[in-house]
Amino acid sequence: MLAGKLSANFEPGNKCVEVEGSVDPDIVVEKFASHFSSAYMHNNEDRSKALCAEYDHVRSSYCAFLRTDNHTMDTELVSNVIFRLHVGNAVDITRIAAEHLVYSHPSLSVVLCKFFTLIIQVGCVPSGLRYSYTAPISKLKDCRVKSMSCDDFRGIAISPILSKVFEYSLLDRCGNFLTSSDLQFGFKKGLSCRKAIYRV
Repeated sequence: MLAGKLSANFEPGNKCVEVEGSVDPDIVVEKFASHFSSAYMHNNEDRSKALCAEYDHVRSSYCAFLRTDNHTMDTELVSNVIFRLHVGNAVDITRIAAEHLVYSHPSLSVVLCKFFTLIIQVGCVPSGLRYSYTAPISKLKDCRVKSMSCDDFRGIAISPILSKVFEYSLLDRCGNFLTSSDLQFGFKKGLSCRKAIYRV
């Protein structure tokens, strides 16, 4: 009886085993890979090439801002960023979780600070920090109410935890240089779908 209660409390009750009529994990993974990769394809090839050419033109004459001591990263900054990481989330593609950094030796902040400073000086992000994986999350509260398709899932990108620490540190130092359009409402602090609807 107690085992049944514990099982009900700690095991996910919304577990989906069949997607697009298939229960074979390898086939389901292939279906998800095909579905989510199509989201990264352009809608118009000519427009995509024009935007790429425009970016290359702007990039060729780009001049970075003059960095001062206020923009340099230090060990205290990296340590604070690590301290503020949310624990209990999924591990990244290299099987590293936030807990690995949060509970590590304090000297890790020193090493990461030197690493991030080197990235900025060289102007090149290591390829290992660019890889992520997509985890499918069901949009339905109960997967048993209908036959599930790939459209019933949204993809959540799990980025490398070191990449997150670098981005948060960079945002802390250079956030005032980063701006976005007033028409963007997603992924911005203090804005939501409600604000977008009100704007419309």
